[in-house]
Amino acid sequence: MKNIFESPSKQPTKTETTIQKSPADEAYKRAEKSLQTDTPDPKTFIRRPDNPNGIYSQETVERDLRYVVDMQREFKSQRNPLTQEFERLAKILEAIIHEQTELSDWLGPEAHTINTSEFDDISNGIDIIIEFQLDGLPPEQYPLLAVDITSSPHTIRKKFQRIETEINNERLSTIKYFASGDRRTMVKQIPKVVIGADRKTLNGLISAWLKKDSAALANHPIQDMILEEAIRQLNVFRTHARKMHPQTQTTAHIFTQLIITLNDILKEKSRKSLPENMLKSDTVFSAIDQELHNF
Repeated sequence: MKNIFESPSKQPTKTETTIQKSPADEAYKRAEKSLQTDTPDPKTFIRRPDNPNGIYSQETVERDLRYVVDMQREFKSQRNPLTQEFERLAKILEAIIHEQTELSDWLGPEAHTINTSEFDDISNGIDIIIEFQLDGLPPEQYPLLAVDITSSPHTIRKKFQRIETEINNERLSTIKYFASGDRRTMVKQIPKVVIGADRKTLNGLISAWLKKDSAALANHPIQDMILEEAIRQLNVFRTHARKMHPQTQTTAHIFTQLIITLNDILKEKSRKSLPENMLKSDTVFSAIDQELHNF
């Protein structure tokens, strides 16, 4: 979400620059508190005698932590009221996805969310990892999906350009500080998607979250919208991978595995079609759809 400060490919309209007061302030505080408890601490990855899970030298970790401080300082200097609002809304959505994936099976019963370190958030553009704990597979073979969350339609193009470069180079996303259970490791070749919703769509979701309305949250249609966003992207990215690397198909196979997994989840939900007005009116969904046509 720090990437919300990327230079927009399209300038915000006059209407969008008017920031309205909302329950987002309360929700943002709750989101920050919720996510802090599960965020990996790079210091726990330092290799030393009393830490059998350590994999990096102290020098490496300290360098990464300095990078985070430097980048946060740069982000602060670039911040304006609009980008701050987009950042806060994306953080709230991240917290809700993290919570409701566990409590309401938003992404299926096998899906579990894993927070990323601030380093991986900033350096690799990944807010959360979805780990699909499929029966019969050891933990190191669980399918993983990297997720970049946004509430701004203006950053989609730049985010997709980064994904395109990764596919072209056959080097998908990397998580340097991956923590799941007792595992502490670096994970490479993770497919990444951009998911999100705009302020209008999020207003009702935030209201339900603040009221702790479990029924409304469990049945909120945004869960199907983000699944639809992810599946559409994975299909387009797979097609691009096949075109760019017809001889190997290694990258395309990674996308195929996740497409099958997510399609099965969507079928199991047995929901009616998403409200058409929700898809058409959400500016983030529309921006994703438009950029996919140009991918």
